[in-house]
Amino acid sequence: MFQKMTSREKLLARIVGVLAPILLLGWGGTWLMNRYFAGRATIQRLRNQISQEENKKLEALLAQQRRFYYRDRSAPTDRNQLQVDYAKWLTDTLSKRAGMSVPGGVIPQPNPTKGTYRGKRVNLVYDQYTFTANKVVGDIGQLLTFLQAFEELDMLHRINTLKIQPQTTGGSAGQPQVRTGKLVIDLTVDVVAMTDADARRDLADLRRELSAERSEMAKQVAARNIFGLANNAPSLSARSLRFTAERPVTASEDTAEVSAPVPTAKVSLLIDGEDIDEHDELTWEVVASELENYTFAPEGRRRARYTVDSVPVGTYALSVRVKDNGFPQKSAERTFSIVVEPPPAPRVTERPPPPPPPFRYAQTAYVVGSYEVGGQAKCIIEIKPLQREHHLTLGESFELDKQTWTIRSIESREVVIQVGDELLTFKMGRTLDQPEFRYRIRPAVETTTQTGRDDDEAQQETETKDQQKDGKTEEDDDVDQEDGAQEGDQTQDDDHQAWYK
Repeated sequence: MFQKMTSREKLLARIVGVLAPILLLGWGGTWLMNRYFAGRATIQRLRNQISQEENKKLEALLAQQRRFYYRDRSAPTDRNQLQVDYAKWLTDTLSKRAGMSVPGGVIPQPNPTKGTYRGKRVNLVYDQYTFTANKVVGDIGQLLTFLQAFEELDMLHRINTLKIQPQTTGGSAGQPQVRTGKLVIDLTVDVVAMTDADARRDLADLRRELSAERSEMAKQVAARNIFGLANNAPSLSARSLRFTAERPVTASEDTAEVSAPVPTAKVSLLIDGEDIDEHDELTWEVVASELENYTFAPEGRRRARYTVDSVPVGTYALSVRVKDNGFPQKSAERTFSIVVEPPPAPRVTERPPPPPPPFRYAQTAYVVGSYEVGGQAKCIIEIKPLQREHHLTLGESFELDKQTWTIRSIESREVVIQVGDELLTFKMGRTLDQPEFRYRIRPAVETTTQTGRDDDEAQQETETKDQQKDGKTEEDDDVDQEDGAQEGDQTQDDDHQAWYK
C-alpha cells in the first residue's frame, strides 16, 4: 500500500506519522497537568477549611477567656447596688481625691442599655449603665489625678465623652475674657455588668496599682497645661553678697619664720528662685564660677546654697541658671558678685585731746586807778572785751570768770581784792591775772578738839589741809613765784599782814 502511494502522499503520510504522536503527548500532558493542579487546589481548599475551623476553635477559646476576664472585672449585676455604689465612688473620686468641685453631682441613667449577641439565636450578654457629671471645676493637675484614680479601678468602665473648657472671667461690658487657670469639665462614664457576673461585689476589691511611670507622665502633662495660663519665667535673687574675712592667728615666736597668713572667709550664699507658677519645679545649675572647690545643692523647692571654704579677700563672679518644667520650658540666668571684705583693723582707743582752757577775761581786765569822792576811796576796774568799767568802794564786788571779786583795800598805788579764800594785791595798770602778791586766808584754829588732840597737832592738820588745797588750784606756779617774792620783800608783807590782822 505504501508502494502504491505517490511521492506527495508518502510525504504527507510521513508528516502525519510524526505529528500525531507529538499531538497525543501534548494532549496527554495537558490533561495530566490539569488533574494535578485541580488536586492541588482541592488540597489547599481542604487545608483552608481546616485552618478556619482551628481559628474558630481558637477564637472561641479566646472569647471564652475574654468572657472570663470581663466577668472577673464586671460591675455587679444588681442594678440598685451598682447605681448607688458607682455613683458614690465617682463623686468621692472627683471631689475628695481629686479635689474638684462637683456642683451638680453624679447622675445615673435610669435604664441600662442591653448588650446582645446575635448568632443562631439572640443571647443577652451584658447591661451597660451610664453616669453623667456636668460643670465639674478643677485644674489640670486635679483632672490628671482623677484620670489616674479612674484607671486604678480595674473594672469594665470607660469615659465615653470628656469635654474640657478653660474657665474664664469677664467678657461682659467690654471687659476682655481672662483665663482663671481652672477647667470646666463635662464627662459621661459607661459601666458594663456581665450577665453571668456576681450580683454583689465591693468596688474596693477591684483596685490595682499603677506603675511609677504613670505618675511621672501625669507630672509632665500637668507641667504642659495647654488649658491653663501661659508659663512664666522664673527669677533669681540672693541674700547677703558681702562677707568679712577673719584675721588669722599669727604664729608664735618659737615657730620658724613663715609667710604671713592671708585673711579668708567662708562664703555661704543662699540663692532664692521665684516662680509665680506654683506647680513648676525648679532645677539649678552653676554656669560659671571664679571660685573652685565649691558645693552647690538645692535647699527645698525654691532655694539653693553655694558654699566655698577659705576665700581670700576680693570680688568673685558667680553665674547661676534656673529652669522650670513648664511648657514651654523657661529659664533665668543671673551673675552675682561675691565680695569678701578685709577684716576690720584692730580697735585702738585714743584719748580725746583735752579741751582748750576757757577764755579768761582777767587777762584783759585792768586796775586803772583810784580816786576819792566825799571822803570815800574808789577804784576803777576796766574789762575791755566786755566794754565794762566798774567804780567800786570797799566791800563792793563784781563777777568775772565765774568768780566773785571783792574790794578789800584801796591805796593810791595798789588795790587788794579777795577772790575766794585768797587776797590778791594789784599795782595800778596791771591786769587781774598778774597780782603782785597772793595770800591765802586761813580760818581760825579751835583751841579744843573733840578727839582730845593738843594745839600743835590741830595746827599741823590745818596746815596739811591748806597745802592740799594749794595743790588743787590751777595757779600753783603763780603761788610758788609769789612765795619767792614774799621772801624777797618782807617789809611789804608785814604791812599787808598788819592790815589783814
